[in-house]
Amino acid sequence: MSTPNDAPDSDGAISFIDYRIVETPPPPPAVKRLYLDIARGCEGSHPAQWTECLLFFKRIERIAYAERCYLNAPEPPTWVEAPSRVVSALTELRDVMAGLNGGRPWYSVVVTLTPQHEIRFDFDWDHLPDFDVVPEPHLWHLEFTRYPRPDLQVHVQDWMDGTVPPERAAKVTQRLADLRAADAD
Repeated sequence: MSTPNDAPDSDGAISFIDYRIVETPPPPPAVKRLYLDIARGCEGSHPAQWTECLLFFKRIERIAYAERCYLNAPEPPTWVEAPSRVVSALTELRDVMAGLNGGRPWYSVVVTLTPQHEIRFDFDWDHLPDFDVVPEPHLWHLEFTRYPRPDLQVHVQDWMDGTVPPERAAKVTQRLADLRAADAD
């Protein structure tokens, strides 16, 4: 396993023999290890030519969604399955970071890798994930029991309580997508 250099680069990034983590301040050691595991897990299955790899990950208790694409403009993106070891490392990363953040987890992340061996993480701590299919109410209950967030639970409470029938589940998914989009503006 590669180990980080002792000193950060001039811009605060931590250099690994294989990957350079672009994050200031540098992440704690347990987080650095998982970042590297995730980067290495994405190494395989890439096309011969690529300029950027994007890994999209969403998670609540017991359910996750992960997909990865390689970009090489003007060619269309190449989509490949995210390896199970990457999903496991991302799940562990979420738990570790929640522990370091007073029990407050992130809900989605976009990981960017470059052929120059740079890795960046963009976490969303403030929006519930808008899965294509809304998770069952009991999964939301598990999530908010483990990681209480009344400010976010309110957005799925009607689904959790059963006041939104299953045939209207898409309404909940759309609401979560709209909340994320409104904050992005």
